[in-house]
Amino acid sequence: MGSFGLFKRSMPRYAVYGLWIAVFGCISGICFAFLGYLASVFNISHLEYLEKLSAYPFSSQLWLFASGPLFPGSIIVPGITLAVFKKLPTWQCILFFLAGAAFPVSRIARNQTVAHFADLLFLVACTSIAISFLKRRSSF
Repeated sequence: MGSFGLFKRSMPRYAVYGLWIAVFGCISGICFAFLGYLASVFNISHLEYLEKLSAYPFSSQLWLFASGPLFPGSIIVPGITLAVFKKLPTWQCILFFLAGAAFPVSRIARNQTVAHFADLLFLVACTSIAISFLKRRSSF
């Protein structure tokens, strides 16, 4: 289960609930990305789709807006927790935390350069952590 699997022994409830919150945040992010994709394909302005979504306040809040911080939060909180419990090297935890913090900033700014930088930061953080996991497994 990736980073949440590291907490099975020390924080078993966090390992389970944190994973489900992260999954829900990812689903919400996918919904938001799909909305952006459809808006651009059908040439719908930002204000126009916000107006249309106001007709469906509960579902748009649940799947898009209120749940939006869950995905970056599911990156930031494990980044901090992994550092506190010393499950990974500090530099990887900081990189993971910064990737989580940069993600919403890049999306709110709607600047492609900033978004690409945030995505690259996230890729580097996840790749370095994955390599650490693979090295640990091969040493057993």
